[in-house]
This record gives sequence, C-alpha cells and structure tokens, in this order.
Amino acid sequence: MSSQISKKIARMLMEGAKLRQEACPACSSPLVQLKSGDLYCVNCEKKVVIVSNESDIIEKASLPSTLSNLENVASFLIEQSINRLKGSTPASMNIELQNVLLLLDIIKKVRELKKA
Repeated sequence: MSSQISKKIARMLMEGAKLRQEACPACSSPLVQLKSGDLYCVNCEKKVVIVSNESDIIEKASLPSTLSNLENVASFLIEQSINRLKGSTPASMNIELQNVLLLLDIIKKVRELKKA
C-alpha cells in the first residue's frame, strides 16, 4: 500500500471513519466505513458494496435502476397530464389534477427510498 493511500486512510480515520477488515474487490486496498455507513475504497475513490450471495447482487444492483426508471416514468406522465390540462373541461381537469397529485406522491416516495 502506498504512503499516499495510507495518509488518506489516516485522515479519514481522524474524521470518524472506521477501518474494516474487508479489502476492495478491485484493488485489494483496505476499506474504510464512512460515518454514513457506506464502505469506501480510498485507492479507487469509489463506494464499495459487499454482498453475501447472488440474490443480494441482483437486489442491490437493480433497485436503484428500477427506482430511477419509475421516477422518470412518473415525470413523463405528469408532463402528459399537464399538456392535457390545456383546454380541458372542468371535469377532465379535476381527473388530470388528481393524477398529477398521485404521480407526485410516487416521486416523493421514490426519492425517500433512494435516500434510505
């Protein structure tokens, strides 16, 4: 391990990170656990996710992508509803506004899940 990496790890430890026994799967450098709980490789300068089995890999890899796709679809549907509002009748306007509120709620929940 280079002295620069050692210095970076030492600085992170002084800032509250914890040294882990696991090594980076890409470069074999020691991993540090940030205050947020995320594992980080100082050498690769990336977050690292450790999984115990194949189903964990699929779950961890696909959930963020699925959430992003859901948010994009909801945003697209909101734009369509807004376009339909122009020149609509009061009855159809009410339906479109209800749809927009439901879609906004979906986006809010997706963003909460992304933070978790």
